[in-house]
Formats: sequence, structure tokens, C-alpha cells
Amino acid sequence: MKEIGEKIREARMARRMKYETLHKRTKIAVRTIQEIEEGKAGHLPKPYFMAFVRTIAKEVGLDAEALLRAYTSRQKRMQEKREDVQDVSNVRGKLTDFLERRKKVILISGMGIFFGVLIVLYVWYGRTYFSEPG
Repeated sequence: MKEIGEKIREARMARRMKYETLHKRTKIAVRTIQEIEEGKAGHLPKPYFMAFVRTIAKEVGLDAEALLRAYTSRQKRMQEKREDVQDVSNVRGKLTDFLERRKKVILISGMGIFFGVLIVLYVWYGRTYFSEPG
């Protein structure tokens, strides 16, 4: 978004066009034009942003469609990166869940073995120590 804004600002300034003049020609609020140029128009819904950029770009002599193709391409790459990060987060979550289950299995198995050994020792030595003399 910021790159588009910089190109628009450069084109506007090259034409020595003030914000007010651009506002009169496009009917887009001065504050909105400034936000687009500063790359701070993320609060605008995508269709509005694209329509505003198209209108402003045409007014300052830029190829609006090329700007929007670049914007769309960049947004697509950013979305793919977010999905990659999300995939990594999912893998971490799955790994954490697996390790937690593994810990439980090891703990339960260890307890089973411990009590099994106690029972065997009781049965084995219990006859000797707990039987009545005789």
C-alpha cells in the first residue's frame, strides 16, 4: 500500500497539484488522499481503496490498472506468507499436542511397570515374610 501511495504522491507533486485540487477533481476527501499517499489507508474496505486509487491515479497521470495489479499481486504474496506462518503455527500446535500425549503415555506406562514390579515382589517375597512360621 505504501508503494502505491509513494507513486501517487510523486505523480501529484510532479504535476504541482495540491490536495484540495485533487479533492475537487475526484470528490475524494483530502484526509483519505493523504492516508493513501502515506500508506495508512488499511481501514478502508478493499473495493473502496481500489476505486479511490484508480480515480486518483488517473487524475495524476498514472496507469491505474498497473498500480492495482501490483497491489493485488503484493496482497496475494502477503496472504501466502500469512498462510505459511499459520501452517508453521499449526505444526507447532500439533507437535505440542503430540508431546503432551507422549508424556502421559510414558507416565502411565512407568506407573504400570512400577506397580507391576511391586506386585511381583510382593508375590515372590511375600511368601517368605508374610507366611506363618511352621
